[in-house]
Amino acid sequence: MANQTVQSQFSAVGGCEIQLGITRKPITAWGGMAVFAAFCETVGLRSVLNRVLDGLGRTSPNALPAADHMLAFMVGVLTGASRFLHLERLRVDAPLREMFGIRRFCAPSTYTRFFQGFTCQMREDVFYALTRWALNLLPARESGYTMDLDSTVLERFGEQEGVLPGYNPRRHGRPTHHPLLAGLAEAKWILHGWLRSGNVATANNVRAFMDECLALLDGLATLRMVRADNGFFDGKFLDFLEEKSLPYLVKARMTKFVKLAVLGVADWTRVGKGIEVAESRIQLMGWSRERRLVVIRQEVATKETKALGKKLFECQGYRFQAIVTSKAMDEMDATTAYRTYNGRGDFENRIKELKSGCGLEGFCMDSFLATECVLRTLCIVHNLVQHFQDRIGLRPSAAPKKDGKRHVLETLRHNLFCCAAILGRSGRNRVLRLSSTDAWLLSFHSALTRILAPRSNCKATPNEGPLMALMT
Repeated sequence: MANQTVQSQFSAVGGCEIQLGITRKPITAWGGMAVFAAFCETVGLRSVLNRVLDGLGRTSPNALPAADHMLAFMVGVLTGASRFLHLERLRVDAPLREMFGIRRFCAPSTYTRFFQGFTCQMREDVFYALTRWALNLLPARESGYTMDLDSTVLERFGEQEGVLPGYNPRRHGRPTHHPLLAGLAEAKWILHGWLRSGNVATANNVRAFMDECLALLDGLATLRMVRADNGFFDGKFLDFLEEKSLPYLVKARMTKFVKLAVLGVADWTRVGKGIEVAESRIQLMGWSRERRLVVIRQEVATKETKALGKKLFECQGYRFQAIVTSKAMDEMDATTAYRTYNGRGDFENRIKELKSGCGLEGFCMDSFLATECVLRTLCIVHNLVQHFQDRIGLRPSAAPKKDGKRHVLETLRHNLFCCAAILGRSGRNRVLRLSSTDAWLLSFHSALTRILAPRSNCKATPNEGPLMALMT
C-alpha cells in the first residue's frame, strides 16, 4: 500500500491538530545531489572506479562491485556522514541510489570490511591511479602550481594502530595520528596524504613523501615553488628541494643562531601598519651552503590584528618571523617573498575542510592501513568538490573571473545538495520531483546546465548513466 494513515495525531504550536501518516514513496532529503551525480557522470567517476577497483572485495557472485562500495562511501561523506555508523541512513534512500547507479546501500560494517580488504600494494595502485585521473581534471597553468606542505593532529580515543602520544595542542599527552599533507594552492586541492603515528616529527620521512608527490604530478602539472612552515626547517630537506630544482619558501625555526641573524638586521622596509621586512644571509651547522633569510617584524602595539611570530628578549615590542628561500628565489624582493609565503596559511583551511566537511577525524578503524585508505579517499572527495565548484562557476574570491564565491562542503551541502525530492514516473520515464523555492530551483537549474554543457578542454571522457534518464 503506497499510503497508509496512522491512528495518531498531535497538536502543533498554536493548537492546530495534525494527523500522522506513512508514505511508501521514494523520498529523499538530498534532491540537490542530482547535480553532483550529473557531474560524476561527465567526468567518468564510475568508470574509473570500476577500472581501478576491479576484483577488489568480491567474495561471491552476489557481492556488490567494489566500485559500488567506494561510490556509496563518497555519497555518504557528501551528505554529511562523519562516522561509519552515519552511513546507515542511506539504506532507505532510494532516490540517491538511483542517481548514482548503486545497486544498494549496505550496512556500515560492509564499508569498514571494504577498506580493511586493502593491502599495501592495492593502496598504492588504487590511489595512485585515482589521483592521476583526478589531476587530469586540473586546468593547465603555464607558470605551474604552488605546493604547500603541512601536518595536522587527529585526536583518537582508543587503541587503534599507530595511535600514540605525541604533539597535541588541545589535550597534551592524548594519543593521536599525525598525518602529512600536500596541497596545490591555486586549485585548492589536496594532492597527497600520508597517515602517520602520533609520535613522529612534522618532517619525518618528508623526502620520500615528496618523491611520491612528484611522481603523481609527473607529466600532468608542474610546480613553481614549495611552501612549508617551520616544522620542515631542516637542512637535508632544503638540499633535497634544491636537488629537485624546486624553489622554496620555508619558515625558519627560531633557534639560537637564527635569532642572532635576526637581531643583526638593521635595514628595515615598511610594508604595512606595524610590519617591516628585511633580509640577511645565514649558514647553519650542517647546511651545505649559505642561504637567504627574509626577516619580518610586527610591532605588537600598532598591529591591528594579533601579531604573529616570536618575541625576543633583546628587542621588546616586536614579534619576529623569518623565511629561508632557495637560490632560485633570491631575485624576489623581501616584501614579495613575505606576501607570497603568507598565502600558505590558506592551506590550513583545506585541512579544516577535510576535518569538518569530510569527517577526517571521525572515520577511524583499528587497522592503520584501512584508516589511511579512508584518508586518501576523503582527499579525492575534497578534490572532486573543488572541481565541481569550478564547473558550476563558484570560484575563489581572488580569481579574475568571479561567477560566484567558492563554498566549503558544509555550506554547499546546505545551499545546494539539501532539497526534498520524490522519485516517481511519468509514463515510462523516471522523474525526480524537487520541492524548494523558486530562487533555489533557479540556482539548481543554472548549476545543472553548466555541468551538462559540453567542455572541449575536459580530458575526462563523459559517461551516460542512470541520471540522464532520471532527469528527463
